[in-house]
Amino acid sequence: MRNETVLSLDNRSNMSSEDQIIKQIKRYVSLSSYLGEIYDATQISKSTSIELDIIESAFKKLEKQKYFRRISEYKYLFNDLQINKVIFDNVSPMTNILKETYKDVKVELYEYSTVTATENFAKKYHFSKGDKIYIEKRKYYGDGNVKMVNYCYYLKDKFPNIEKSHDVSYYDVLGVNVNNPQYITKRHLTIEKIPSKINKIMAQDVDTLGFIAREYFYDTENNHVAYSINYLNEMYFLRFKFASKEI
Repeated sequence: MRNETVLSLDNRSNMSSEDQIIKQIKRYVSLSSYLGEIYDATQISKSTSIELDIIESAFKKLEKQKYFRRISEYKYLFNDLQINKVIFDNVSPMTNILKETYKDVKVELYEYSTVTATENFAKKYHFSKGDKIYIEKRKYYGDGNVKMVNYCYYLKDKFPNIEKSHDVSYYDVLGVNVNNPQYITKRHLTIEKIPSKINKIMAQDVDTLGFIAREYFYDTENNHVAYSINYLNEMYFLRFKFASKEI
C-alpha cells in the first residue's frame, strides 16, 4: 500500500489545491506505481499534512478519469488499464525527465555493433530475418551515477549513416519526439527483475526489480524501423520533482 506519497501545495500557484494534488498524483503514479497498487487517502493526508478533504476530492476526480477505482472508504486501487496511458501520454524523453531531479545529466554510448537478424532475433524484436541491425547501448547518468541503461536497435536500411552516433539520446539519433508524425510509436511498460549485468552497471543488487520500458518505432507506412528497451530502477524514480507539464 502506497501511503508515503510525496505531495505538497504551493500557495503561490494559480492552480487550486485540488488540481495541484491531481497533477502531482498523476506524475507520481507515472513514475513509481505498481499495477493494482492501493492508495489510502487518510494515510496520505497524515503523512503530508494536507487536509483529507482535498486529498479525497482529488482521488474522486481521478476516479472519474478512470485512473483509480474506489474499493472502500478513502482507499483507491490504481487502475491497471491506465498504466501505459499515464506513463506515456505527453511524457518527455528520458533525458528531460532526469533533468527534473538531477543537475548534471549525461549520456554515454558504451557499446555498439551490427548484426544480421536471425529468425529468433527477428521474432523477438519485430524485425525480419536477414535484416541488418545496428545496435547501440547507452548509460544515462544523473549527478554522476547511472540511472538508466538503454539498448536501441535500428534497421540499417532506414538509417544507413547511423554508425556510432556518439553520446546523445536515442531520441536525438532517431530525430524523433513523442509528437513527431514521422513515426508511430508503440510503448509498453512492465515491472520485472532487471538482468544481473544491467543491475551491476547501475550498482544495484543483482536481484533488483525495476521498470522495463519497451518502445517500437514504425514509419508512416507501418514499417518497423527501430526498437528500444530501457532499464530503470524503480527507486530512482520515487522522488522525482513534479514537472510543470501536464500529463
